[in-house]
Amino acid sequence: MTYKNFIQLFCLLFLANQVKAQVIYEGTYPNGYPSIKNAFELSDSSTVSFANNSTCYFAGWRHISSTGSIIKQGGLAGESTHSLRSRQIGTNSILVSFREGPLDYPGSNYFRVVLWRPDTMTTLVLDSVHYNYWDDKSGVQYDAFLIADNHVLYQRGDTIFSKNLITGQTDFRETFFHITHVYPVLDGLMIFSAGLPPTYFNNQIEEVNTWLNIPNHPISFNDMVAMDSFIIGININMPTSLHAVNAFNENSQDIDLSAYFTLIDSLVVRGDILIASGRNGNMRYALQLDRNFDIINGTPFVAPDTIYPWVFSIYPERLYAWRIDGFSGYGADYRIAYPFLDPTPITYVDLAFEDISVDSVEYWSPPNPGAPVILKLSAYIINKSVDTLHSFTIHYQEEPSQFCDPGVYPSHFKDLNTPPGDT
Repeated sequence: MTYKNFIQLFCLLFLANQVKAQVIYEGTYPNGYPSIKNAFELSDSSTVSFANNSTCYFAGWRHISSTGSIIKQGGLAGESTHSLRSRQIGTNSILVSFREGPLDYPGSNYFRVVLWRPDTMTTLVLDSVHYNYWDDKSGVQYDAFLIADNHVLYQRGDTIFSKNLITGQTDFRETFFHITHVYPVLDGLMIFSAGLPPTYFNNQIEEVNTWLNIPNHPISFNDMVAMDSFIIGININMPTSLHAVNAFNENSQDIDLSAYFTLIDSLVVRGDILIASGRNGNMRYALQLDRNFDIINGTPFVAPDTIYPWVFSIYPERLYAWRIDGFSGYGADYRIAYPFLDPTPITYVDLAFEDISVDSVEYWSPPNPGAPVILKLSAYIINKSVDTLHSFTIHYQEEPSQFCDPGVYPSHFKDLNTPPGDT
């Protein structure tokens, strides 16, 4: 007879505006496909995410509606993959790049670049790679950056390629000595390498401008973002200010945000909007700036402190909060999305099992001595919080029984309206 290993409760209550909130459940045991940790928001408020090393696909994608249901999902490659990266280059356009190749024999290996849109998925680059899958897994950089003038710009190792999407030919390429960082700026690339100072190249990989005053830019080249013609980072000398450098002429400016932050943690660009997030004292805060670095909007946001940390993904209208709920890395992914400018605080509901018992037992028909016995349980749960319980999810986990079995199984209960103390 088989039995379930354990039962977990995941209880999140949106007290003020439940109809605005979005709760997405996704099981990720043992190999998540794909994680909703870092999803891209599309024009209709749906999201798409990409992940590697999944149970059902070597690399895959999942498109989720604004209400949390799966619209469509699929695979990206037929063989094992690594160096999977995704980049939003338009409101509904995602550039995905990865290396693929067989693990169990020295077969054909490729570097692939895919343009994903809600209704199509097009392979833009399929380059043969002379190394076997494992040979370059830890050392060689692969990435794709942008599409400009009917060319896709991408990186393989220390070489930058510009491929013509009409002719299918590689029109331009350039090899550098140890590329460290590449940032897409307008129709070209800002390239940082060990062989030359930071330099901006157009989409024909022609040198446009080289920075000559590096000590004048107090930013970390590891944590910058690109918006319009600027490279922007947090000022390492004044962590409440931003430092922006024009890639074309190296003119720079500092943006003092000390009136809003005591510490800036991170930057993200969403189209023409720069979002800085950090802390104002003990309060989390996010600030939106336009391409002229004028402040558009700013608001605090709240998340509970738990043993499983939250990961935030901020868009101009919504805030996505993701976390895993489980033990020692085993569990289920959850993501909560709520209006960014009018967020509902995330609070927990205190629940407890009042009683649990065996309701019935089912046997296979005809009886089979080797078949599992199915136990149906009846459980009573009491609401010990001071708030009314509207919905909750129970899930249990066990080792997957077959290929593509997630091993995490939810039961959803909605429209309960259970007051404090009720069972």
